[in-house]
Amino acid sequence: MIRRLAGLVLLGFCATSGAHPLGNNTVNRQTSVSVSPHGVQIDYLLDLAEIPALAAAIEADGDGDGRTTETEWDGWAAARQEEIRQALSLDINRRSSELTSGRRHWRLVPGQAGLDTLRLRFGFQSETGDAAADPELAYRDGYQENRSGWQEIRIVGLEGMVVATADVPQRDRSKGLTDFTLADGDSAPRELTATARLRFDPLAASPPDAAAQSATESDDSGQNADRTSAAAGRWAEAWHFYRLGLHHIAVGLDHLAFLLGLLLAARRLAELVQVITAFTVAHSLTLALAANGWVAAPGELVEPAIAASIVYVGARGLAGADRGEGVYLAFGFGLIHGLGFAGALAESLAGGIHSGRYWISDLAAFNLGIESLQLVVAGIAFALLERCRQQPWAGPATATASFAVMAAGLGWLAVRVATP
Repeated sequence: MIRRLAGLVLLGFCATSGAHPLGNNTVNRQTSVSVSPHGVQIDYLLDLAEIPALAAAIEADGDGDGRTTETEWDGWAAARQEEIRQALSLDINRRSSELTSGRRHWRLVPGQAGLDTLRLRFGFQSETGDAAADPELAYRDGYQENRSGWQEIRIVGLEGMVVATADVPQRDRSKGLTDFTLADGDSAPRELTATARLRFDPLAASPPDAAAQSATESDDSGQNADRTSAAAGRWAEAWHFYRLGLHHIAVGLDHLAFLLGLLLAARRLAELVQVITAFTVAHSLTLALAANGWVAAPGELVEPAIAASIVYVGARGLAGADRGEGVYLAFGFGLIHGLGFAGALAESLAGGIHSGRYWISDLAAFNLGIESLQLVVAGIAFALLERCRQQPWAGPATATASFAVMAAGLGWLAVRVATP
């Protein structure tokens, strides 16, 4: 029986592994500001992970038939381009320069949990005036400033324009939002403003990756009409959120470590079920409150708090402190853990609240997915612990496991406190 359950868990992990590199709640962007003697071209690339892409599909479904068609996607993308244009500002030689909209492309890309991710590329342009004046640029992106994700700006000089000074790099660090590799200890860039001074040099050549940029644009050009059905009614939408719940726990090693710390103190199956359920109810409550805009917490506080909770339950198990408070700990700390992913998911659910869509069933399905995989994992862990407790080395083994939980929590805590 244990082997069969282990097989189910392995299947769940395989089916849900390989998440979006920055998480399936993120909205990532790269802005390339290219300056030539003729004007400024802004290439604005957005990469929406699974959850915001699903929210976009729901919003784009204008007739509410559960199917987002190519025409509906076109209209939605046009509205987003105008919204972004109004949120951007560009000053040239300390004078505001009006931006006009240019090209527009969107593409759906298969993601995790049976969902798509969404890539959008928008073009904007403005005239620089006299190139010989050595233009000074000041750029600001005010579109959804608080969304989590990669935010990169690069300044590029073309056709003889040379970047003399800039407070952002010229190079393409993410390769068109396809490579989010970071050095150890580094966090994703959060660039929403950029300034630069340029000069005109008729002998200067364009940067090596300027030509590569046009090749990247061709990869995103055109729509993908074969993947326009991103949602198909209440139950299909709920199924997507259920699988996202499974996925969240499968890749959420910190949540699983916290649960393991609680399970090490559980002595009865009924207590096990109560601990898991309390943890999920706390998640549900946090999400519901966040979706209504009643609760919000900054990630720089929540993530270290999650790590600290893991340290606590590990230390509690190592000290042999079992006073029957596992359910209360699971609920209390579960509220904190819920805040760890409530922010971006809440934005998707909030869209359903305001539009009258199926946000309640989506929330229930997401948490049912969490509960399902938690129960399977916890059931296997509990069965193994019960067998171990019959052995003479049970005490040292339990203490070692609790120490491992505490050590993992300390590691996460150190990284999250040190990372801005």
